[in-house]
Amino acid sequence: MEYKNFKNVPAIYLIKCLINNKIYVGSSVNLRNRINRHYNDLINNKHASNHLQNAFNLYGNENFIVEVLVYCDRENILQQEQYFLDKLKPWDRLIGYNTCEIAGSPSKRVLTEDQKKKISDSLKGRIVSEETRKKIGDSNRGKIQPKEAVEKSRLANIGRKQNEDTIEKKSKKYSFIDKEGKIYIGTNLKRFADEHGLHRFNLSKVLSGERKSHKGFKKYNGDTENQIE
Repeated sequence: MEYKNFKNVPAIYLIKCLINNKIYVGSSVNLRNRINRHYNDLINNKHASNHLQNAFNLYGNENFIVEVLVYCDRENILQQEQYFLDKLKPWDRLIGYNTCEIAGSPSKRVLTEDQKKKISDSLKGRIVSEETRKKIGDSNRGKIQPKEAVEKSRLANIGRKQNEDTIEKKSKKYSFIDKEGKIYIGTNLKRFADEHGLHRFNLSKVLSGERKSHKGFKKYNGDTENQIE
């Protein structure tokens, strides 16, 4: 998920997961700063949307992109964000990661027809790329998820309420070796990933052979001398 190419201008944006096509819709008067904040919160495992954070931890930064839906004025930025929240419905768990239905408010609000018309009129003439239009369309059609995405989501939620001891007993054993030749062996892959600033999903791919390495960590198949647990 890149943020350096964005300018600090008012805009409505979406964050999209490339694995399951789910989206997060937001707005900011300083776009680049806001995307940077999203990135830092997700990397540090403290994003306000637990749903988005869990997906980020599972799929990794490289599987998320940011798209500008529309550039807008400061004065009516929340109204325009509300327009896209109503249109795309990212608060629906089958579609997206937003935690509430209302822009700038945790409570539910119903827009009048006059308010909807004003928002629609304010968006007329805005240029939205064909690629962005396609992404919006894809997001709306994403209610039926691929079997692979459903299975990954199921596996990600297994044991979420279990304590550390239960997780430890049920977890499969892992073994990695880093660039310096240090060996790590254990049974809690999530804890290992958190302690070393890694992504559990990518580490799983290393263990299964789908990836050769993740940030210098490779699967270890040799003896267990000098292992670190």
